[in-house]
Amino acid sequence: NNTISATDFKTQAVPLTGYADGLGLYARFSSPESVTVLDDLTVVVADTGNFLLRIVHPWNGTTATLAGTVVPGQRGADGNAAPGCTPPCLVGLAGTADGSLNNATFHSPTDVTRGVNNSLVVTDENRVRLVEIFSTITSINSVESMGRVSTIAGNSLQGHEDGRGDEATFFVPSSSFVTNDNIAYVVDAASCRIRRLTPIAQVAAPLTCTTRAQDLVRPSGCTSFDM
Repeated sequence: NNTISATDFKTQAVPLTGYADGLGLYARFSSPESVTVLDDLTVVVADTGNFLLRIVHPWNGTTATLAGTVVPGQRGADGNAAPGCTPPCLVGLAGTADGSLNNATFHSPTDVTRGVNNSLVVTDENRVRLVEIFSTITSINSVESMGRVSTIAGNSLQGHEDGRGDEATFFVPSSSFVTNDNIAYVVDAASCRIRRLTPIAQVAAPLTCTTRAQDLVRPSGCTSFDM
């Protein structure tokens, strides 16, 4: 329908599942479910079955692992790759750990979308995760960081409770969209809801006569706040 398409590869690719980084036809994925494109045209892939985020360079199809933990695959008694474990015989590690790009783990990254400052928002099982890539300093709510994965909403529980990020619950969020003012809208599939994630800088916390400032304002990871 009036569309011109072209390909760098003139032979048909054989769809083989697994995990492998490298040149276009050598790379392997396992049930990839979503893609988004960064400013430099690099494609980010939610490689769901491998519990990883992968990047594909647009010029030659070279694939690399962006975020998630990779561990050796099935091994035999001699320590070598077990029969049927395709080289390089590595697999992604499932989990929910936050941390640096190579130490964080994902449980089921189904959707990846662009956030502010070239960051990424990922729906992951019953959580919404923020991925700050290694090539861009991300400034969110005046906090600058780079190269890390953090959970911004949801926890280990299934549900549809609203509230502060770590108190809210989701039930299989499947897609998201982030506006220019950093508000995320999430399709919470199993709860049949559309949820809104608002940055804390734009939220007015409820106060009572007994509320103390240090109970509301705390640097990330600290247990106290010194004016």
